[in-house]
Amino acid sequence: MNLSAAFYVGKIGTVHRITDKGDIRVQYEGCLNRWTFHPGALTKIQVYSVGDAVMVINDLEKVKELQKGHGEWTDCMSSVLGQVGKVVKVYSDGDMRVCINGQTWTFNIQCCVPRPQDQLQVDNTKCAEDTLGHSKAGDTLPTNTANAAAVEESVAMLDHIMQVENDPANPDSLVKEAAQGHLDVVREIINRHPDQVNAKSAGKTALQVASHQGGMDMVTLLLNAKADIELKDNDGDTALHYSAFGNQPDIMKVLLEHGANVNAINDGGCSTLHVAVNKQHLDCVKVLISHKCDLNIQDTYGDTAQHDAIGKDNKEIVTILMDHPDVDFSLKNTRGFNALHHAALKGNAYATERILARVASMVNLRKDDGFAALHLASLNGHSTVAQVLLRQGEADIEIKNNRQQTPLMLAGTQGHLPVVQLLVESGASVLAEDEDGHTPLHLTFLRPHSETSHGRGSRDQASGSGDDATFQCSAAAIAKYLAEHGADVMHLDNKNRTPLDLVTDAKLKEELERFKIVEAIPQCIVCDEETLLVLFKPCGHKISCGDCCIKMKKCLSCSILIERKIFPDGTELSRPKSGEGINIKDMHKRLQEMEDSVTCGICLDRKKNAAFLCGHSACSECAQGLRQCHMCRKPITKRINLF
Repeated sequence: MNLSAAFYVGKIGTVHRITDKGDIRVQYEGCLNRWTFHPGALTKIQVYSVGDAVMVINDLEKVKELQKGHGEWTDCMSSVLGQVGKVVKVYSDGDMRVCINGQTWTFNIQCCVPRPQDQLQVDNTKCAEDTLGHSKAGDTLPTNTANAAAVEESVAMLDHIMQVENDPANPDSLVKEAAQGHLDVVREIINRHPDQVNAKSAGKTALQVASHQGGMDMVTLLLNAKADIELKDNDGDTALHYSAFGNQPDIMKVLLEHGANVNAINDGGCSTLHVAVNKQHLDCVKVLISHKCDLNIQDTYGDTAQHDAIGKDNKEIVTILMDHPDVDFSLKNTRGFNALHHAALKGNAYATERILARVASMVNLRKDDGFAALHLASLNGHSTVAQVLLRQGEADIEIKNNRQQTPLMLAGTQGHLPVVQLLVESGASVLAEDEDGHTPLHLTFLRPHSETSHGRGSRDQASGSGDDATFQCSAAAIAKYLAEHGADVMHLDNKNRTPLDLVTDAKLKEELERFKIVEAIPQCIVCDEETLLVLFKPCGHKISCGDCCIKMKKCLSCSILIERKIFPDGTELSRPKSGEGINIKDMHKRLQEMEDSVTCGICLDRKKNAAFLCGHSACSECAQGLRQCHMCRKPITKRINLF
């Protein structure tokens, strides 16, 4: 069976047609589709009218089961099992009121079977006369069908009132009658017992259930009877909450006009606005805002109505809330998410646009773990939100969290290729490092576990790439993309590992090795010697040899303070401990070597500023009279001035 069709098991529908194969096509109320069933799976439902004779089936357990949701079961019903009665009312849902021995009962239509009129007992036919007490001896009930039905219904109502009053085991009948919309019964009960207007059934008052059902006359009747409008149920919900749950904006207006607290909160800290927003009841939201409700109430999780609206992604409600002048976008929930963070987390691009239109300055606000909205959008693969943050909000594309991770790094850890492409195309650095020395290429192969890759608070909602096979596939695509856009496959992290060291797939490793950068042996910017240069951290420049960088405190290329100096073999140049002296002779020796490298070797006074084609050089004055190189004795055919 189709799982969707399973929903209609036990439901009443209408036969649309019989197919060529003999199957039955059934139309159900509220469903656009028609469902096909085998004839053996369907049961024909008897249709009754007022005045029909019926017998209640004599199966106690079956009646109890069938009565669930159809008037419910009470123990006093056992006395009418197997009895014949008259139908006095048929409800729209198929249930019906049956008069038996002067009392009326609500039954599921499947609890009754049809019987000939002559089987009605004399007591049943006289129930109206005996109960009303207005007929004279020898008078009979009207024969007109419409009048008879009206009299029968009135009799049924009065009989039901008597049953309610004489039933000590059913003290909460007022609530049940209000829930079923029996206005006359409720009015009579209140007139007889005005002190019971706030009686509860299952923790709910009659006003609460009437507010949920939308019975305007019922609500008005109860309010005029002094029902407590602020009384709460077991969950702390008031009648106004119930009207929000039931999408009853007109009832809301009446309750508010009678003094209902528009900002009442339940035990979960939810206001009526929270409820209306969560249920996406737009008209209820409008009513509450028109009555100046507080838009910034936070529930027990710290969420405001804005947080809830963002999660539900209802554009109309989002617009109403976000455009209101009193809304506070800076409020954070218990996990530290403000409205913009929440929009980025949930991938709600429309809400992101509305918030930035109001408070663009929020775009780079960070949570306690350092995550900004762009981090959250990248981590969760929301490329549309990331684009809005970059284009409309002009978010800092290199913003770092508390672990020095950029949005590009987080997108790579989760395998979100579209976000990676967006960030790189927008100018994100593929060479940035986090606190562990990892570049985005490193992190592409380091699938996050526990709290190793990003903050726990924001990781709880991260949308990864699924199973390991899927992750490996997306990691390979991202790695190739980053390498093609300048990522260094030989970059060392703090544990001296390159991205290639982290690749487990031999074929992928072979493909990435072709991106190795083959460089000529560089020259030291200070001494001009061709040698392997020292890596400066955090700027990443390599401009000086090991000898010349010893006393450098700032990079000569970018002027950033040098925190670490790492030799090509991975060892780190340690700073002299406090109190340690410097070998003066060694420094003199190095200084002499540096002077010799730039001083003319002929006059030993002036700076070398003329070079020969053989590669050697001298000062311009000494070079003027030379015919042969003073170093290699090769003929000098050309002199090149150095500046």
